[in-house]
Amino acid sequence: MNEKKILLLITAGTVILYTGLLVGWHLYVPVQQAFTLHEPGADNRPEGLARTANDVVIGEYFMKYGEATSPLTGKWNSFRGENSSNIIITAETIHTAPENFPVVWSIETGEGHAAPVIYNGRAYFLDYDESLSSDALRCFSLETGEEL
Repeated sequence: MNEKKILLLITAGTVILYTGLLVGWHLYVPVQQAFTLHEPGADNRPEGLARTANDVVIGEYFMKYGEATSPLTGKWNSFRGENSSNIIITAETIHTAPENFPVVWSIETGEGHAAPVIYNGRAYFLDYDESLSSDALRCFSLETGEEL
């Protein structure tokens, strides 16, 4: 009988303790002095270096190369294909054996998680350039693997 009372007191004490901690956690309000207001210009940037959204020109630093054309006109320009099914249905019979798809070319890439886009004989993808610590949009000929 005495053991049951001790077990009941321990259980009741634990419930009261955790209920008090939970209520206290919900009622706690952090001190407002810990927050600081960030306003434009508060980063102490030197005069003349500030840029606005209107100053940014998309493609401003892109390198452009020759206008190589390709007889290939297929498009795979969205994640998992046109119907998001990862399947291209054509009029020809589809053969899925690995020997029907030989590796024509390959390249080394940096870390990244971007899917390629194929558009009119060119393969585009975002790569990571370790030397520049920056992303790079790369374009390759789908037929030869030559970087365009």
